[in-house]
Amino acid sequence: YALCATDSHDPADALAALDELDRRCADAGIPWRGGVIVGGGALIARTAKSPRMGTLRRWRSEATDALIAAVRLGASVEEGAQITRDTTRVRKGNIILARCPIPKAAYRLLCH
Repeated sequence: YALCATDSHDPADALAALDELDRRCADAGIPWRGGVIVGGGALIARTAKSPRMGTLRRWRSEATDALIAAVRLGASVEEGAQITRDTTRVRKGNIILARCPIPKAAYRLLCH
């Protein structure tokens, strides 16, 4: 399992890193169960005290819930997402993309 937070607005920008981790696990004979990539990582500390299922944290919270379910059950992240009913953001390869909660222009102004 992997949890990745990227300062990029788009979580897909970090897909290569988790794809590489998947390949390395396969080479080492270690099962790859998937991961979560959170976009807009610079907002994590700034929004830590906002409501867990509020606008600024909901996608991160749902993705993390799916990852926790997967770890606890020894299942794939995709299965964890199905259990927690968070199937809309799973991409092929058992990776959940939790996008940044604010528009790209606002993220640039606040965090860069």
